Amino acid sequence: MVKKFADISPTRVRMTGQAGQEIKSKVTIVPLADYPFKVLDIQTAKKDNIRVEMETVQQTQGSQYVLTVVNLKEEKGRYSDNIILKTDSPLKPELKIHVYGNIFAPKPEAEKKG
Repeated sequence: MVKKFADISPTRVRMTGQAGQEIKSKVTIVPLADYPFKVLDIQTAKKDNIRVEMETVQQTQGSQYVLTVVNLKEEKGRYSDNIILKTDSPLKPELKIHVYGNIFAPKPEAEKKG
């Protein structure tokens, strides 16, 4: 049986939108009381698809983390990436969050006015 280490919502990030538009998503990570941990570092597996910013929010039961994931891809295409969170927990020194991107070509000018 696998025990849950943290509440991660959403568990996977989908970055969908038109090239040239701002595409963002938020992920909330709440350590469970039985397995408290702190996030020490945050990285992405690839460097050119996404940027991740982390905010720590203090709650009465401990800290929670809010990640803002920003798409960096400027042309049409698909990608997959991973956000890697380094923790201070010996039980789970790394958490991974999968990111999927689907960037569409921008609409032609004629369609935008129509």
